[in-house]
Amino acid sequence: KFFNIPLGPDSSRYLATGIEIKYISDKDQLQEIEVEEEPEFPELWKLCEYNLLYDVDNYVNDIEHLFTKLKITKKSNILDTCVGPGFFTKEMILKGYNVSTADKNKRMIRSFVEELKEFGIKHKTILTPWLNLGKHFKKNSFDFLFNRGNTLMYANGGWNEKIPINKKETLKKLKETLQVYYNLLK
Repeated sequence: KFFNIPLGPDSSRYLATGIEIKYISDKDQLQEIEVEEEPEFPELWKLCEYNLLYDVDNYVNDIEHLFTKLKITKKSNILDTCVGPGFFTKEMILKGYNVSTADKNKRMIRSFVEELKEFGIKHKTILTPWLNLGKHFKKNSFDFLFNRGNTLMYANGGWNEKIPINKKETLKKLKETLQVYYNLLK
C-alpha cells in the first residue's frame, strides 16, 4: 500500500505565495502570518502547511480514516519517505503510530526533530535519497509507505537542485524509486 498524496486529502488548495514577510493563502479567507524574521524554506513550508493550507486535525482524521479502511493500525510499520518539517507525521507519532521517517535533506527535517525532542520523543530520521532506502531498511518491512505533497516528481532530483530536465532519465529514476518502495512493502 503506497500513496503519493498530492497536497493531502483535500488537494484543491494551492501553495501559498510569499510577499516580503506576509504570506497569503486562498484557504477560506485571506490570512496573514506574522513572523519575527524571514523564514528559511523549511520553516516557510511548515508555516504554510499548518496555518494556510490544511486544518491539521481534519487532515489527521482523514489519514486515520484511510488507515482504518486499509487496516493500518498503530502497530503497523509505516514509512514517511520524505518527512521534511514533519507535517502530520509528527501528529501520527504523537498519537502512537509506528512511523519511521526518511528525508535526504538535513535542513528540511530540523524543525521536525526539534519538535519531537520537545515532546520527549527520541526519533531517528534516516538521511538518504529514495534510491538508497533499501540500504537502511530491510525488504518487506513496511505495511504502508507514503510521500506527502506530490514529491514523486523529484525522483530525479530535489526541488532545490540544478539538474537538466531529461524525461527519459526522470522516468527511469521514478521507476527505480517505485521499485525500491515496492521492495520495502510487505
